[in-house]
Parts: sequence; C-alpha cells; structure tokens
Amino acid sequence: MSEANSNVAEPLFDIARSILPVLTSFLLASSLASAQNGSPVPRPSEQFSFMQLLADQAPHDIENERSNAYRQFTCISSWKPSFYAPYTNLNGSTNSLLADRSFTRTATLDLGVRAWRGAEGYLLPELITVRPLSQLQGLGGAIQNFELQKGGTTTPQVYVPTASESTQPAKSDDPALGLMDHLSKTGQHDVSDETWNLYGQLTTIGFYKPSFHAAYTNLNGSNSSLKPIAETSFTQTLTFFFGLRLRPGTELYIVPEEISETTLSNLKGLGGATENFELQKVGALTPALYRARLFVRQTFGFGGQKIELPSGQMQLGENVDSRRLVFTLGNYSALDVFDKNNVVGDLRRSFFDEAFMTYAAWDFPADARGYSVGAAGELYWDQWAVRLMRLMPPVEPNQQSLNLQPFKYYGDQLEFEHDHMLFGDQPGAIRLLLYRNHELMGRFADAINAFEANPANNAANCGNLYNYGSENATAPDLCFVRKTNVKLGIGVNGEQSITPSIGVFFRAMYSDGHSEVEAYDSADRSASVGTLAKGRLWGQPLDSAGLGFGTSWISPMHARYLRMGGVDGFIGDGALTQANENMTEIFYSRHIARSIYLSFDYQRVWNPAYNAVRGPVNLFGGKFHVEF
Repeated sequence: MSEANSNVAEPLFDIARSILPVLTSFLLASSLASAQNGSPVPRPSEQFSFMQLLADQAPHDIENERSNAYRQFTCISSWKPSFYAPYTNLNGSTNSLLADRSFTRTATLDLGVRAWRGAEGYLLPELITVRPLSQLQGLGGAIQNFELQKGGTTTPQVYVPTASESTQPAKSDDPALGLMDHLSKTGQHDVSDETWNLYGQLTTIGFYKPSFHAAYTNLNGSNSSLKPIAETSFTQTLTFFFGLRLRPGTELYIVPEEISETTLSNLKGLGGATENFELQKVGALTPALYRARLFVRQTFGFGGQKIELPSGQMQLGENVDSRRLVFTLGNYSALDVFDKNNVVGDLRRSFFDEAFMTYAAWDFPADARGYSVGAAGELYWDQWAVRLMRLMPPVEPNQQSLNLQPFKYYGDQLEFEHDHMLFGDQPGAIRLLLYRNHELMGRFADAINAFEANPANNAANCGNLYNYGSENATAPDLCFVRKTNVKLGIGVNGEQSITPSIGVFFRAMYSDGHSEVEAYDSADRSASVGTLAKGRLWGQPLDSAGLGFGTSWISPMHARYLRMGGVDGFIGDGALTQANENMTEIFYSRHIARSIYLSFDYQRVWNPAYNAVRGPVNLFGGKFHVEF
C-alpha cells in the first residue's frame, strides 16, 4: 500500500474501532430485548381515537371508510449545555452554535374523504410553535429536532403545508432538452432577449374504452353513436415552434406539425367530452405533416411596468411594457390568443379531455385540425386586457377548407380580462368572452320544418348536398337548410391560485343553441370546474395531479331534432332521452427525466351525446410527453 493510501486508511480504521464497541452493544441489547416477554405496541383498535370511538358505537365502519379524521400533538424540548469552542462568530460572522435551549409544539389534524371508489382527498392543517437553538444556526446535518422549521416562531401559527412553487410547473424548473438550453448554458444565446428561438414537443396519448350499456346504437340507419363495444384510440403529434424577430416589436412564428391517430367510433358519439384534446377530424393512422401556424405578431409599447416574457413555444424571450397593443395576423388557433387559463395550462402537461381545453359550447371558427386564418388585436393596460378577433370559418361544417371571405362569412370574438391577487399574493384572473359567428350553417328548426313539410327532405335523401352520411329515412337533416345564419354565445373563465402549489379554475358558456356545430363540439351550453396541484406537496416538485368535472347540454330545439333521428356533426343515436352529458377526470403527471413526462388518466362520462339510455362510459388513458 502506498504512503498516500496509508494516510487515508488510518483515520478510517480509527473511526471503525471507535464505532465497533457501540454497535456490538446495540446489537446485543436488541437481541436480549427480543428474547424477553414485553408489552407489545398497542394495536390500532386499542389506541384511543375519535374514529375508534365511532367504530365501537357502530356509526362508523373503520374497515371501509368514506371519511376519517385523526389528530396528533407533539412537544419536543432540547437543552444544550455549554461546550468548548476556540472561537464563536469570529470576525463578525453570525452562524455559530451557542449554549441555549429549544422546543417545538405541533398539533395536526388529518382529514380524509373518499371522493369515489379508488379516489381519495386529504387535508392536513397544522399548528406549530418553535424556538430553535441559536436561531437554527451552527449545525450542518445533525439538527437535533426534526420538527424545527425555518420560518417558525414562538407565536403559534396555523398553516396548510405548501411549497413555494407556481401552480403550473415553469419550464425553467425542469432542465430542458434541446438546442435552446444547450446554447444558453454555453453562453451562445440570451434567452431573456432573443432574436430567434426553436422549440419542439412530442406527445403520444392512448385510451382504452371498455364496453358499456346502451339501449340502442345507430337506430334506424343513423350513424353517429359511440359504439358500446370495447375500443382503443391514440394520437401521436410532433411539433416544432420557430420564432424570429424581424425588427424591434415584430415577430414571425412558423409551426409545422405531424400527427397520426386512430379514434373511438370514428370520433362520434360524444358531445362536449371528447376524451383526447389532440384528436382531429381529418386525422388518420398514416402520419400527416402540415403547417399548423404561420403568423406575425406586432407589439407597440405604451409604458407602465416592465414585464418579462420568458422564452418558450411561440414566445421570444423579452421584456415588454405592461401597457401595450399587440396585433396578430395570419394562420393560428383561436386558443393561441383567447381563453387562456394558467391553472390548466398546456393540456399536453395537464388534463386530457377537451372539456378542459376551452368552453365546450364555444364554436370558434377553425378548420378540421383546429386552426384558422384571421387577425386579432389585444390591448394590455396593467391588470386589464381587452381582445378582439375575426377568424375565417370552414366552407362546410367541420371540414378542412376555410372560407376566405372575411366580410361575408366570419366569426368575431371579444374578450375582457382582469388579473388580480388574492390570499395575500396568489395570482388569479377573470375573463368574459362574447362571440358572434356569421356563417353558412343550418338551423334545427328549419330542418324540422322542411322535413315535416315534405318527408322527402330526410337524412337518407341528401344526395350531393353536404351531409354526415346518415341513412335514416325517417329523420330530418340539416343538408337541406344551410344558409347564412348567426350564432351567439357568452362565457366566463376564472382561475385562482389558492396556495403557490394549488390552483382552481372554472369555465361556463351559454350559446343560443339554434344552429348546428360549425367547427368544435355539439354542446350548446357548458360548464367545467377543477383543481390542479403541484407535486412539491408530496416531495415531487415537477409532478402534478388534477381533478375536474364538466357538464354540457343542448337547447330544446336541438334535442327535438336529435329525438327525431337527426345527426349534428358528431352526435345522433337515432332517438334521444334527453339529459346533460356529465363527465369527471382525474390524472397524475409524473416527471421522469429532463422535460420528459408520463401521465395516467381516468374519465367517466354519463349520458354520452345527451342520451340518458346510453352509458356511463369509462375511459382509461396514458400520455407520454417530451419537450425539447
């Protein structure tokens, strides 16, 4: 052995020799204790608790609980005598350990409730009083009391344990893959003041739908029911986001995308609760490459505070005025500008269902892939914003080709937004959206009147008129009555962070319900509410979990049309026993590695396509997502 190795080994042998007697004594004492008869640890049934008291009196089944409540109280005290130290807080330093005493007192209430079978929620408020040794300074990895907290005081404090993280995981929290991260780390790119950037994403989503009960399916030749047999579906998308600053205040964005998909029942049979937000009306198993977006954004600053816009997908990193005017012109989605919700965030990293992407009842203009051509203006004035947008609708309902006659056929959208702070410094926002579509579409009342006046105007007799392929000769059809009509709607969107790690959201919209779906879902009215939590609460800061509830319903005239066997875009069972289409979703997103996420999802849909004699439907999903 070399002299260097000998110098290292000798101290290690000294440590081992000092530990060995202690370890031997501990093992011997443990062996003797285990060989004697002693009092065992009390079984849960022998411990005093409120839940056990209820169980003993019969009102509570402790082996099959719907709710429970437990509590604990702990007091820990430490006294540290004086000890030798050659110096303390030398030259003005302040972090040395001093002779002192300390204590903690904690009282915790553990509340649990079973939402439904397999789903539980827990709330743990806690009260703490703390006095640390030397202001919690002077010890490295051997702090004597595990209950000590850095922000504790001798004044009792009640709190719900949270983490200082935003509700939606920030991209900067996750060491990203990709070109921009590499260039930034090597000093070749300034992400806070960019002239260009390039990002990408890959997402695969799969679902399994078991068989479900249905009193009938595609009655009398109708063709828009969700099939009651077991089915699977999936989507895979690959997207690149390229941004370029043409001049100060002017940006160009190009977004090519590729998709491959298979659908449940040819994307038919669900109203406002399509299980996978990535599904497209013209998707196929064969991958298709297309241009999703090509637009220019122009910003004019009017002063106020400086706001940092971080580098990201379709956003060049920069600082802008809190008072500014922004114009967007080109090919993009209505959701790129309107109806943002920072609690829900990007559905590629949160919920799966379209019910949480936007209002189910908002029939915003779009082609069959979800994009359009148009112009938008946004005025930001500190905590206020107002937006106005005109987009082009499809030539025929739910088809790919757009009608590029901006003064004849169009959809106008108007949105007001106010941002605020509640619960101290927790951000929130409220938005009011109004829309008016002036488009070529059919009205339900007109289709019924045409059929009753002449039974030859039935779904099986549309001929070359655009239709959805129904062969029901006893049903009315919209193909005979399409003309220029107007559709109106109003919606409210709210978001609020409750703590830095928990946020809640809601949306609700009322559309007039007179005319057919032109580009989105068949819902006439809709509402959704939910919550999203960050995994820092359970020690996984880049994980997240969410729970949401959605409902949508249709107008009386829309229901009458479906009851007579009519088909509207994606729904129409041949008959109808009207009910709200209700759904719930719960998901968990697990951060695997750098910008890689794996999510698991469960959804349950009652009364699919607003028909009470079909369903409920269970849906089990998974998602793989990577950003680069």
